[in-house]
Amino acid sequence: MILPYSWRLFFLCAATFFVVHVIAGLAVRLFVPAVIRLTRGMQPRLAARFLLAVRFAPFTLSIFAVLALCIPSYLSFEPGATREEVGPAFLIAACMTAILLTISFARGIRALAGTASYARACLQSGTQMKSSTGSTPITVIDAAAPVIAMVGAFRPRIIVSRGVLETLSPDELDCALLHERAHRSSADNFKRLLLLLLPDVLPFAPRACAALDHSWITYSEWAADDSAVANDLQHSLSLAGALVRVAQMGAAPRLSPLCTALIPGNSACMNQDLSARVERLLHAAQPHQKTPNRYRAIFAAATVAMACAVFVALLRPDTLHSVHRLLEIFTH
Repeated sequence: MILPYSWRLFFLCAATFFVVHVIAGLAVRLFVPAVIRLTRGMQPRLAARFLLAVRFAPFTLSIFAVLALCIPSYLSFEPGATREEVGPAFLIAACMTAILLTISFARGIRALAGTASYARACLQSGTQMKSSTGSTPITVIDAAAPVIAMVGAFRPRIIVSRGVLETLSPDELDCALLHERAHRSSADNFKRLLLLLLPDVLPFAPRACAALDHSWITYSEWAADDSAVANDLQHSLSLAGALVRVAQMGAAPRLSPLCTALIPGNSACMNQDLSARVERLLHAAQPHQKTPNRYRAIFAAATVAMACAVFVALLRPDTLHSVHRLLEIFTH
């Protein structure tokens, strides 16, 4: 297939994105167990941020390769106004990028539409409730199902079922609402949307980073628990009681991925996750151990070192020329 100058650049960007993304994605998948082990000594909030950064690493590296290497090298060394024949592997890689981005975009749109539909139905049939623990809008729906969740990625609101209100004590309800508001403060639903929009490693391997995603959800729940109880023993006991009471009400309905429930009903390890959360809360008499400063120092040093190495490499005059030679081989 023969392509003109501008179309070659477009396909080259797509193909480069796919190759870098696959390599980086498989590398992340290989080191997932080690990454999860590394988070065990961190505070939940820092661990969640670290896991999110690792999850975004393949996409970030792919975008960097396109913007900082592919486009500058092509514009600098590729003769203009020329038409060249490109190879089939090059075209397949470009098409795979289109497939990956289409799947991830459709997944995000479907989640947004489902969440908006659910929130609209709750608003139409529910009643508004005021709470002394914050200003987040609360909608009470007339249902016995155990529903208490932060719904929405952009303008989130709390949805609570009448059954939960009748089951929880005032202290338990307040702590549960503080937990949901902690999710809003951390923009966890928006982060969930970004995770849905991330392209998969391969078009037909959507579960490649499932363990990483599950660990992020676990740590984000722990971080919300810690924020809600604020090292207060009574609040810890109240939130633990709320978790147990809501779990005893039965299975929660399956909600949109952009709904952060007090107890995620679609978790494959829900009972194990719930037991771990209750255990942490029951042993919260002592203040949570602070994350050792060495973790922050290591992350900061690694980030600075990587940025300096990339900056020095880009300043070398032969870097872009070497990249262009590699891209020429790949194109043909």
